[in-house]
Amino acid sequence: MAQEDVRGSKIEYVKSGMPEGRVVLPTFDKVVIRKDEAPEKVGVIWVPPTVRADQPVLSGTVIATGADTRFVSPGDYVVFSQYAGSMVRVDGNVYVVMLEKDIHTIIRST
Repeated sequence: MAQEDVRGSKIEYVKSGMPEGRVVLPTFDKVVIRKDEAPEKVGVIWVPPTVRADQPVLSGTVIATGADTRFVSPGDYVVFSQYAGSMVRVDGNVYVVMLEKDIHTIIRST
């Protein structure tokens, strides 16, 4: 895990989750999430890419956290609501930036 100093605040992020040569840093209590891909198969049925593009994906991995976040940290797997946050495209990668309070569940391995 790496850290950036932004005006005296430490922002943590997962370097491998960032686009090549750039860093996406959230402010305050926001988090940056890399959404999961929609599944290619549901049971034994193959889901074509045109349908997958329209499916809401409601989970992903936290890539970066703002300095004021309290509960989540980079690398956490989270579940959130369909309409939470804003989609951001950086160098072809799609991220969701949302408030920490919009995350419903944190899933961690023990």
